[in-house]
Amino acid sequence: MPDHLDPNTFGHLMPGGARRSGLPDVQSMKAHCPGVLGGSSSLAVELRAAVMAVVELAGPVLLMGEGGVGKERIARFIHAGSKAGNLPFEAVDCSRSFEDELEGVLLRLEEGSAGGTCYLSRCEELSLRLQGRLADYLEGSFPIRLLLSSPRNLASFTRAGLYSRRLFEGLSHSVITLPPLRRRMRDLGSLFDHQACELEASPEGREFSPEAFGALATYPWPGNYLQLEAELQGILRATKGTVELHDLPAGIAGFWVGGAEAAEINRLRHHLGAEVGRPWFSCRLDSESGTIESPASQ
Repeated sequence: MPDHLDPNTFGHLMPGGARRSGLPDVQSMKAHCPGVLGGSSSLAVELRAAVMAVVELAGPVLLMGEGGVGKERIARFIHAGSKAGNLPFEAVDCSRSFEDELEGVLLRLEEGSAGGTCYLSRCEELSLRLQGRLADYLEGSFPIRLLLSSPRNLASFTRAGLYSRRLFEGLSHSVITLPPLRRRMRDLGSLFDHQACELEASPEGREFSPEAFGALATYPWPGNYLQLEAELQGILRATKGTVELHDLPAGIAGFWVGGAEAAEINRLRHHLGAEVGRPWFSCRLDSESGTIESPASQ
């Protein structure tokens, strides 16, 4: 992998060592390159490096990050670029599956006749008994690659006795933490261009007015990349040419306060942020054993 990637050069991320200049065609991007990997920030570069480091491996990978950061997109990309890329990929949401259904998944893992990759999201929802069986599976010679993800801090869960230590230690060699979108504001331009390219089959992207871009950059995006993707799809389909502030949903447009021209509003926002942050201090234990980050740590 090169030391530096042009944020618009997704070709470097194509499986099989493909190299292209500029954006690949839309179908290739949809099939292989999740837009969440785009961007020029240090976090985006580190994320690409971490993902590419595990693509060629055969061992398990644990993906951690808040809801909406694109964990399943990354899992599918890892599978597509691996030696098992032409074999089945099975995605299972542990929070929406009954115990007997998850038993069936583990049985298929142990038989492993078809090979391929099994992706278990919300793996913190597995019972301790099933976690123990997964740990046994990882300690053997496993024919199916295992990818797991969680929006929780599994290290804290493990310390609290809520997650199998054997399983966590078996996964700890390849852990990728996906940062929330609010920490990747420098990548917004690349993410916008990616969406425009997907929707309009055009590498030129779309223009955003300074006010529209300011609102999008100020909005906290609690649903992270998947929320950004859904909102942009609606905006780009409903507009032609330059996207203006009035083209944005009211809930997002309302976050634009004019930058330095509205200093009194910025001061009020800072004061309110400090007041809101105080109650979170008393909730650190929940954050420590629960989500990856709390708003107080932003």
